[in-house]
Amino acid sequence: MLSAKVNSFRHGSKYSKNSTYLDAYEIFKNQVTYVKNSDKGRESYAFYIKDKGLPTDKFHLKNLVFSKLDSETIYTVQIVSYYLPDGIDKSSKNIIIENIENLDSQTGLPNKNIYGKSASCEPSWSTIEIYHSCTSEYHHIGPNSGCELTGSDRPYSTFLLVYNGCSGSGDGSGSGDGPGNPGGPGGGTSSGGNGGNPVDTGLSLPPTCQTGDCDELILPNEINDFLENKLNGTQLLFLNDNDNLKVTQELYNKLSIDKNYFTLENVVFGIKFLDENQDTFEPEKIFERMKDLDNLLTQNPDALLYIQCQELPNWKTVAEHQVPQALKNTLNNIQGQTNWFNSWEIQNIDNASGTRVNMDLFPVKITTLPNKPNGQKYTPAEFFDYFRLHINTFVNANLSQFNPIVEPGYGINETQLWNSSNPLGALITITIPGDDGTVMCTGFNSQAWVFTTVKASILLDGQHPVSGNRLFGYFPDGSGGMTIYTRGVDRVTKPYGVSGSDFSYLTERFAFLSADLLWKSMQTKVADFVNDPKNGGLANKIEPVIYRPAYSKINDYLKGKVTIQTLGCK
Repeated sequence: MLSAKVNSFRHGSKYSKNSTYLDAYEIFKNQVTYVKNSDKGRESYAFYIKDKGLPTDKFHLKNLVFSKLDSETIYTVQIVSYYLPDGIDKSSKNIIIENIENLDSQTGLPNKNIYGKSASCEPSWSTIEIYHSCTSEYHHIGPNSGCELTGSDRPYSTFLLVYNGCSGSGDGSGSGDGPGNPGGPGGGTSSGGNGGNPVDTGLSLPPTCQTGDCDELILPNEINDFLENKLNGTQLLFLNDNDNLKVTQELYNKLSIDKNYFTLENVVFGIKFLDENQDTFEPEKIFERMKDLDNLLTQNPDALLYIQCQELPNWKTVAEHQVPQALKNTLNNIQGQTNWFNSWEIQNIDNASGTRVNMDLFPVKITTLPNKPNGQKYTPAEFFDYFRLHINTFVNANLSQFNPIVEPGYGINETQLWNSSNPLGALITITIPGDDGTVMCTGFNSQAWVFTTVKASILLDGQHPVSGNRLFGYFPDGSGGMTIYTRGVDRVTKPYGVSGSDFSYLTERFAFLSADLLWKSMQTKVADFVNDPKNGGLANKIEPVIYRPAYSKINDYLKGKVTIQTLGCK
């Protein structure tokens, strides 16, 4: 059976040599289009071929076509040459048949009936588009109620080749109903105005697919239409691969029901994930798993954190910190705000687009407080105030620096406010390698202050890379010492105009490594300052507490190896 032979084509080497005649062509086995024309009981396989040693262009295309009636056992074989005036990169129905050669199905050699140009014949071919409502008896409600909306049972079009005769002697008539047997050459047009017997060429896909890996379904191209043609060639080839047909079909089904089911970025993430994780179980369910995960995170932004459930309340105060309306009004009243690009606003953790991917705590235990310049010991409150006013000396300057914003164009000078005894409302710019950010002091008392992320004018820092709150505080130990610390809760912010998927952040272990280094440098520098012999203190760094997504569990879930119930606090 030819179907078995086609399967061997698909899984064999790059091209096949069927005979000495076909040695002149490369036959691309993975680039085959199958068409089942059920209403006429015909089927055809069309392989993309090209002449060896000859340059290709964007307007000419050749297929090696096998076609037969269901009642027949032998396929008719032809080489069909097309001219596509609009170019093969356009999904146009403007198809001109330049030539058809009949080949012997056993030897692959040209038979005596070759419909090419000759001194006595200028052949004429045309195409007829045949629209098929469905290929089965199953029915669905909706605009395509005549058939199923999946697989090859979807409505589709095929093209029949029609031989119109040639300018020479002959009666121009055709014989029989079988495909691949155009009528003999003759003058004028063939009977019924259609010429001989139609040949189903297999052109059921846009011509572009003929020059890339493709199959009987036009799903990859239609998926790209849903995504406004944003998928690149590599991603389309992935969807076109025979091993990924179930994935492609499932994605098409979901997008055909709701084209907004996934963003382009999430579709690309799913494709990339499957490409990099070949051991994924039931890969066609990747998008369903992603959607379920997205729904889970909407209901519970902490669901991915690898944390004991009893620990969550320790971050509750920071996570739920409310910015006073008066401070929001301060941002609204900054000069020069005419549109979103130069506006200022709080980046509320609850409005960020990412999941909650970071909860951290970086403490330092100070058993003996250091001396002030006058030789007296700092009190906990005094040292905490010194720490705030000299914060840049307590962090690695190569990682970040904190500076009050001074921008005359916006009427902002925060230096005096930040250096006062009550810095509530002060705007601070933080130098972050590759992506600076702005924060506002939105909470303050004698034992703590809170920084909240801010979207500044895009001419300055723009959006902060994360959205959330970070508390700096201390508590006395009752013996003259103190513990000074910072505690943060963050969600990812997707900057305006930058492509990215929430899912990509969840699987990137290094997303917060720079922040970890910054706060660890704070621990080191505080301890070093206190322990400096001239300062006369004693301090020890305490192991940080960091809760991040359980990356291995996320990957195992997306791979289908564990259920979604395994995620969440324990």
